[in-house]
Amino acid sequence: MELKLHKNIAQELCKICSKINVDEVDYNKEFLEYGVSSIEFIQLLVNLENNYDFEFEDEYLDIGKMNSISAIASYITQHITNINI
Repeated sequence: MELKLHKNIAQELCKICSKINVDEVDYNKEFLEYGVSSIEFIQLLVNLENNYDFEFEDEYLDIGKMNSISAIASYITQHITNINI
């Protein structure tokens, strides 16, 4: 399940940030290394909130804390008990 979540987050990221190729995504690479802007980052989080029907806590709306696909996937799996992927 967690790998599928990583893939879903990567696909959402690539929809927002066209300079990233989904086939070349490293789940542990920091968003800033990909050139993701703060606006693109927030859009990613909003899309994930809508897709999975939850909200990130305000303190996690920070690209420094949620700096990779793995970090976001970890947060989601820790905070959502009934995740539907």
